[in-house]
Amino acid sequence: MLIAEEGQGNFILRPAVVMEIDTYSDQDISAWDAEDHLPAKEREAILNRFRNKP
Repeated sequence: MLIAEEGQGNFILRPAVVMEIDTYSDQDISAWDAEDHLPAKEREAILNRFRNKP
């Protein structure tokens, strides 16, 4: 698979990356949430670190 781009009067061919995509049902996600044993305080600290990233 290739990606074809036109730039400055030339065609550029680059390899394309193909990635498998997984899909999850609401039931899967609910089961994971039920198994989550991370204390609420620790979870909040982790989320705050991601929210405060530049």
